[in-house]
Amino acid sequence: MSLMALGAEVPANNPNNLMRSHVGQTGFTSVDPYSGVLSYHIPLVNIPENDGLSFYFALNSHLPNGQGENIADNSRNLFNLYPHMLPGLNVFVDQYGRTHNFKVSNNKNIYYSIDHWKEVRSNDWYIYTPDGVTYTLKLLNNVNWSYWPFNQWVVTEIKSKNGETTLTYNYDVRAGTIRNGVGANSTVLLTSITTDDNKIKLNYSPYCVYGRDCIKGYYLTNIKLNDKYTWRITSLAGGSSASNIMLPTKLTYPDGSIIKFNIDGGASQGSYSALHSITYSDGGKSDFTYSGTHVTQQTNSGPGVTTGTWNYSYAYPNGTTVTTVTGPNDKRELTFNGRYPNSNDWNTGLLINEKLYSADGKTLYQTIDKTWKEFTLPDSTIKAPELTKQVISRGGDCKMQSCMEYITEFKDFDSYGYPKTEVESSVKHTV
Repeated sequence: MSLMALGAEVPANNPNNLMRSHVGQTGFTSVDPYSGVLSYHIPLVNIPENDGLSFYFALNSHLPNGQGENIADNSRNLFNLYPHMLPGLNVFVDQYGRTHNFKVSNNKNIYYSIDHWKEVRSNDWYIYTPDGVTYTLKLLNNVNWSYWPFNQWVVTEIKSKNGETTLTYNYDVRAGTIRNGVGANSTVLLTSITTDDNKIKLNYSPYCVYGRDCIKGYYLTNIKLNDKYTWRITSLAGGSSASNIMLPTKLTYPDGSIIKFNIDGGASQGSYSALHSITYSDGGKSDFTYSGTHVTQQTNSGPGVTTGTWNYSYAYPNGTTVTTVTGPNDKRELTFNGRYPNSNDWNTGLLINEKLYSADGKTLYQTIDKTWKEFTLPDSTIKAPELTKQVISRGGDCKMQSCMEYITEFKDFDSYGYPKTEVESSVKHTV
């Protein structure tokens, strides 16, 4: 059995290639070089179904700094367990842990994301992806939000392009405990995911979120696939004396393999809790150092991982973000439009230049330049990016020495902003 997942494997935190690539040194973790945020994505089940859709389940990290962690309930699960719309933010998180930021169009019931997803709001909400997958979201009933003015929209179905495969998500809403005469937020728990051939069941245990009044919360204890395979999660209470969050310490796979977590317990009530280290089943380990929510260093040691230390630094010249990643074998300098999280234009976070150097920074191996243009999404004034040209230069700085340029031009964009034509060419420069 694969340690990564039962079934076919997929890359961890597979990024939206339109936007930017992540920097990751292990299969489970990756650092977004634009925001500096560490995310972790642990796929457990990935079984191909019909029509290109997989029966997929993973343990994903939440977003940092109060952007909807724990979905404003008392579950206090550190993992993001199901696709959902973050309350009040128009940000959709899919089953792979990727986020899609929506903006309203000229039609007030239709929203678009800059990565070309479409959302239609009526009695239910529907999200359509460019590759034909449809998400159905419903407003859960009997949910009490005493402390947060949020509605809870969750995915109840994911349907493949031609409707041959449907993933159904089932939930249990548990009433909040009365505290000082006021009912606490309800707890929304994902209980199962099913298709015609497969079923995942999730089981939880109760505990006291607030110690003095014992407001009840629930944390994930195990996941079962088809009543044959079980993943077990061991957790300990962390957080402040008044408010606890259950911090996972160990994940045990059906074959007995174990992954261990060391997560900061200082944050409470769903706030950002930093992953300080992760130890893999073969003994390899990754340690992380932070400045705020920015990763500043990652060190890998032991068997099964690429060993070494990677240092991250961040600069913000002229409205851009320049991230330098220095590792044991090379140095990368990445330049992005905008600054996280203080800009929200159509070109925010787009990679415009990447340079690859030797580890000491003295020899330039490769440069990648990307050219973007503004694209208006259908029936709206929403601006989105189109990548029109990419130039890869190898052999150093073409202005200073001989090099080769490999050019890809993207043309004939469809209504979603994706190119129908790619033209490739190469140029040899001699100095």
